[in-house]
Amino acid sequence: MDELFALRLHGVRVLAGLAWLATGTVVIGAAFAGSGLVPVGLALALVIFPTLAALNGAADPLTRTVLGATMPLFCAVLLFQWSGSAWMIDLHMTFFAAIALSAVLADWRPVLAGACVTAVHHLALNLLAPALVFGATGDLGRVILHAVVVVVETGALVQVAVLLETMLVTRAEAQAAAQRAERDARTRTDRCRSAQGCNRSGRSAAQIGGRCAQRSYCHGISVHVRTAADRFQPGTR
Repeated sequence: MDELFALRLHGVRVLAGLAWLATGTVVIGAAFAGSGLVPVGLALALVIFPTLAALNGAADPLTRTVLGATMPLFCAVLLFQWSGSAWMIDLHMTFFAAIALSAVLADWRPVLAGACVTAVHHLALNLLAPALVFGATGDLGRVILHAVVVVVETGALVQVAVLLETMLVTRAEAQAAAQRAERDARTRTDRCRSAQGCNRSGRSAAQIGGRCAQRSYCHGISVHVRTAADRFQPGTR
């Protein structure tokens, strides 16, 4: 699990860096787009959360999901900044890139969150403010086309994220099981060595006791023989 957390934390930092890149793009674009400083203010507001997440080392599910939802909003700010220009349609490709970037978090939630934000943005603004999406007039057919592309992309990315998470979790569990088995084997080895040491100590004590008993027995016989010999010596009676 530590490896999975490290990967996700790295992904949070990558997305924070890309958020600042998007913010810088909006700041530079303010000098050419002619849409004022509102897009700059929006971008600076959006970059706060990714920055705090990276600085605090946060990679929990809520943080990952909010990050996934935040990244497409930078694309929406770019569309707002360049609304009415010839580059507006091309900037829609940044939504697909933003959704794909969420996969660095190795989690299906941010991918799905980014796709939902993109879908809501396109559909809502196509009805309420078409000039901020495709131009002066709404284009439902184009919204549907983009939605189909987003669904296909999201499906593939969700599968990749789930497989990556499963692989890392399985590997972490296998490593933990191997470490537990190694500790158990080391414990059993230590116990066997302790038992063998006790057996050797017991045998040594028994051998020493046997030798002492033999010496005591031999000494007793010697004393008895000498006593009997003294009795039968002439002049002792």
